[in-house]
Amino acid sequence: SHSWLTLNGTWDFRADPAERYSADASEGYDRAITVPFAWETLASGIAEHWLQTAWYRRTFTVPADWAGQRVVLHFGAVHHAATVWVNGTEVAHHEGGYTPFAADVTDALGDGEHLLTVRVHAPADKRDIAHGKQRSMPRDDYDGVCFTPSSGIWQSVWIEARP
Repeated sequence: SHSWLTLNGTWDFRADPAERYSADASEGYDRAITVPFAWETLASGIAEHWLQTAWYRRTFTVPADWAGQRVVLHFGAVHHAATVWVNGTEVAHHEGGYTPFAADVTDALGDGEHLLTVRVHAPADKRDIAHGKQRSMPRDDYDGVCFTPSSGIWQSVWIEARP
C-alpha cells in the first residue's frame, strides 16, 4: 500500500486470569507491553509465563489525508486466538498463532482518536493447537522439548489506506 501507519510500540496491557470476554477497556490495565513481542519475553516488558488470557489496548488516529479511503487493520500474527474491537465494535476474530489477518475497520471509525482493544487467548494446554516446540500442559509434558511459548501479539500491527 502507498499509505500505511505502524501501530507497533507501547500498548496498555492487563492479564485476565478469569478469562472474561468483554471489551470494557476502562479498567484493569496495569502494565505496558511492547508490541510486537510475545508476553513471555523480556523484550515485551512483561516476561510472564503460564498466562492464558490477556488484553491489549492503544489509541490511534487516522491521517487526515486518508479521507474517503477504506482503513484496513493488519496483524502479522497473534498467538493463539485474537478478538479485536475498534471503538467498542468487534471487527475481527482470528484463530491460529502463525498466520496474518486483517479487517476493514472503516465502519467502526469516527472522528479523532480511536481505541483499539485486543483480547488474546493462548491456552496453556497447547497439545490441541499448532504450537511447534512450545511447552504444553501438564507442565511436565514437553513432548521431548522445553521451548518457551510465544503468546500474544508477536508480529507487527499496522493500518493502511485503500481506495
